[in-house]
Amino acid sequence: MLLEIENGIPFMITLWLLSSLTYGVILIVLIRFLKHPLPKTPVQPSCTVLIAMRNEAANLPALFASLDQLDYPVEKLEIWLLDDMSEDDTPALAQEFALQRPHVHYLRITEELPGLKGKMNALAQGIERSHGEIILTTDADCQVPPGWIQHTAQFFADPNVALVGGANKIRRKDLLAAFQRLDLLYLLGVASAFAHAGLPLSILGNNMAFRRRAYQAVGGFQALGMSIVEDAALLHAFRRHRSFAIRFPLIQETMVTSTPAATLRAFFQQRLRWAVGGKQVAPPWIWLVLLPGILPRVLFWPGIALASLPVALGISGFIMLADLLFLTAIFRKLHARFQLRHWLAFELAITIYLPILALVVPFKQTATWKNRRYSVRQGAK
Repeated sequence: MLLEIENGIPFMITLWLLSSLTYGVILIVLIRFLKHPLPKTPVQPSCTVLIAMRNEAANLPALFASLDQLDYPVEKLEIWLLDDMSEDDTPALAQEFALQRPHVHYLRITEELPGLKGKMNALAQGIERSHGEIILTTDADCQVPPGWIQHTAQFFADPNVALVGGANKIRRKDLLAAFQRLDLLYLLGVASAFAHAGLPLSILGNNMAFRRRAYQAVGGFQALGMSIVEDAALLHAFRRHRSFAIRFPLIQETMVTSTPAATLRAFFQQRLRWAVGGKQVAPPWIWLVLLPGILPRVLFWPGIALASLPVALGISGFIMLADLLFLTAIFRKLHARFQLRHWLAFELAITIYLPILALVVPFKQTATWKNRRYSVRQGAK
């Protein structure tokens, strides 16, 4: 039987109201933690860029064009194109690009290091062969800005900094891509704010940099064990190392541009992979931190069914207003254009896909990526 409180409002509606208020307050408070000024100290350490790729021929011309625009001194830069057994024209395109540039190297991944597979295996082998003091990673479907390396490297002027994340802007092609841009920047904004508050939660490997010495201190990917979210696995390894600092600035100077998922199914599979992988590497307490963001969305549908229209509109409106304030703060910081119609698409989509993820992820033990199926138990540590 549905529990009732004294004023007759169903318990579930009360829970929806309280969780929504908590969510809104937390989100508004997080806005003040989005400020990450670019360090003034100019440094130019030796840098390695690692790009793992599998069947990315269609995306390589745009990636290579952006790599040619990097303004970092080539004598302090090496770029490794890590071909994870591609079956299209990726090898030919990557080798041609590398042959014309002495600082670019092509490596065909044909073997697996013990306990590693897929992208994590490719990156581990790239790290073994490279020499840069600072290692940056991005994806083959991305484009990096000219100052990406220089501005990211400045955060490593602080010798305690082990890991630096960055923003990611989805290329806007249509309404689906525009929604994905808001959804991703929302997630990155939450991650950035929590990192600035001293509680790093997640990071994306398509815009990530870390200190080689710190990577070696945690034992590298082989010591961490196989994960389908190697970026998050590395973040939490650094987080456990109390002497390491983690920075996650949302600044235009280091923001990469990436390709949107082509379909809603592909988008959902991507988010499912992130969540299933995160379940493997994240400590249990992180889910308590994330609960205020998940619970109001999960309770939305039963709340709409049970609440009166004014109550339902009031609670939903409060959530949407908090999202709007948070998103506009992110867009202002990145000097990006914000459109209300895209925000409405975001609100509708997240209210649908997040409850589904919340119901599926606890029971999901596998994820598919690049036509390969992975188990979260595979090599888990």
